[in-house]
Amino acid sequence: VCGGCPVQRQCLAASDEEERDLPRRWVYGVRGGLLPGARFDRRVTTQNGRRFMTLRCRYCRRLFQWQVARGSRQEYCGKECVAAAAKTAQVSEDAR
Repeated sequence: VCGGCPVQRQCLAASDEEERDLPRRWVYGVRGGLLPGARFDRRVTTQNGRRFMTLRCRYCRRLFQWQVARGSRQEYCGKECVAAAAKTAQVSEDAR
C-alpha cells in the first residue's frame, strides 16, 4: 500500500511523534509502510543486553530513556516530575 507513496517517510515520522506516548494497544493501522507492532518496536533499543524505550515525560515533556521491564511503564523522567505531577493532581483535587 505505501510502497510508492511520495510521503512515506513523512508519514512514518508523523506517526513516531504522534504515537510516542501511546501504549501498544492504542496504536493501529498501517502508517509509513509499517504495521503497529513494527512501529512500536522501532522505539525500543538494546544496550548491553538491556532494552530501552524513548518516552516523553508526562509532566515536563522532555524525552528520556526508560529501561523496559515486564508489566511496568514509567511516565515521568525523574523524581522531581513525579512530585510536581502529584502536587498538581492534589491541588486540582482540592479545588473540586
